[in-house]
Order: sequence, then C-alpha cells, then structure tokens
Amino acid sequence: MGVKVGTKPRGRPRGSVSKGSSKGGSNGGSGTGSNIISYSPASSYAVPWGYGVHQTQGFWFDVYWSNKQRKNYCLTPYQIAVLNGLMLGDGYMNINRGARGVNPYVYLGQALHNFGFLWHAYTALGPLHNGLPGFYAYLDKRTLKWYYRVQFLTRSAQCFHPLYTLWYPHGAKILPSNDILIMILGNPITLAHWVLCDGGFHSGIRLSTQGFTYLEVYRIASVLSYLYGWNVTVQNKTYESGVKPVLYIPSESIPHLLQLITPYYHHSMAYKFGHHWTRMHNISLTTTTPDSAIDK
Repeated sequence: MGVKVGTKPRGRPRGSVSKGSSKGGSNGGSGTGSNIISYSPASSYAVPWGYGVHQTQGFWFDVYWSNKQRKNYCLTPYQIAVLNGLMLGDGYMNINRGARGVNPYVYLGQALHNFGFLWHAYTALGPLHNGLPGFYAYLDKRTLKWYYRVQFLTRSAQCFHPLYTLWYPHGAKILPSNDILIMILGNPITLAHWVLCDGGFHSGIRLSTQGFTYLEVYRIASVLSYLYGWNVTVQNKTYESGVKPVLYIPSESIPHLLQLITPYYHHSMAYKFGHHWTRMHNISLTTTTPDSAIDK
C-alpha cells in the first residue's frame, strides 16, 4: 500500500467539443473487428486515418466520441496483436459499470523508466486515446521510498468487446483455451509486447505471470515449448500474497526469441535481454539499467 500523488488519467474525460461532433472526419470502418488473433504483414485491412497497419492513425484529444463512432471504430490486426500481448502482461480491460458504461477500456501502467515502451504501446492505439499518459508517484510506507509510474487509459469503445470476451468471459482475467493460445503466442507482435511488458533478465528471461494460476502458467509453458522448442520452466516466487508461479525462458533460447521479436521491439527495453542483445546487434547499451528494473 502507498500514498499516491501526482497526475493520473481520469476516467473518461470529455472535451469541449459537443456530443456528436468530430474533428478530422469519421472512421469510415464498420463492425467490431471479429478477427482477434491473426495478423499478416501483407494484410490488406483498411486503416482509418493512417497509411499502413503499423501506423498510429493519429490522435483525437479532448474530443467526445458519439455512440456511432464508438460502435464503428475497427481495431487493425496490428492493434489486436499488441493488445493480446498487453493482456498477457500488465495490461487489463474493464467496463466502468458504476458510470453505466457498456463498452470496455484498456489500461496499462509501467515504472517511469519504462516510459519508452509505454509510449510505444500508447501510439499503437492512436485515436482510441482521449489524452496523454499520466504520471504519478507513490510512497511505500514500509520502505519509505518513492516510486514513479506512468500509465494510460483508452476510451471506452465497442471494438474492445471481442477481446474483453476472450480474456474476461466472467469478469476476471483468465487464459484463453489452448487452441486460441497457440495462435496468440504464435504471433511475434504479441510475443514482443508481452516480453517487453512482463519480462526481466535473470540469466534467462523471467516473465511475471503471477496473475495467472499455476495451471494457466503451465499451459503457457507447454504452448511456448510446442511452438518454438524452448525448454520453458515454471518457477516459484514469493510475494506478499504468497508463493506465485513465474515463467522462465532459459538463456539458450533468448537468441531465437530476439530474432522473432526484434522487428516489433522498442530499443529502450534492451536492458531486459542483457548481453544477448549486445551480441546479436554488436552494440553496447547506451542506457544504464535502473536498479528497480531487475525484475521488470
């Protein structure tokens, strides 16, 4: 527990533009994006406001979306892959039912030294944001140390419903079935954002999967072994709430992992791979790994 201070994103801010108005044109898409797993670099999906599946599509700050806009916006395959990676990691979805909300929104929080990755994920979601990421600090009363965080909240939108149904079928996050999990983890974009979000370097890569049950983590390990031939293991780690499962990818598997995810990687997170990154790219790290970043 801690005392939080600073600026945080607030709920669903509405700007000065009246309801039903828009800035820069309408979406032009339709449906809610039923393809929640697959992605191909050669995809011919139409991208509103952008010119390629990797682009941000622009930003609409302080503009209230009409119900029609919330219903018609379609996620691109790239955005879907990014969101699946965040759901495996620190991201979560929620519906603000207390404010009579009906559509989910996405949240992601990271330590301040991981701002580069958070901004990388933030820009991938483009106009689904209504403002910039928020910064805040909190005091750990046990250690009397200050910690600094950055986070974002997206708009509530109908396009998130397929993913919300996949990851939160009963209101709490659970792991999808094995057949779907194979397709999710077989996507290098999803794999990259999960590792960037949850990974930490300990000779190999330790993924903080303590939010899942032991059975779910063993399922993830078996799928990774099936897809990539890695000798993935499940380890115990003690937290305040008890002993929880964490996933460990051994050192000998990291070069293969880097080959898969480097095209979708953010350079600020190179410290998570230690000497493996420097050997692969024949460079030296330009940033010092923060002491607090050993695990995440």
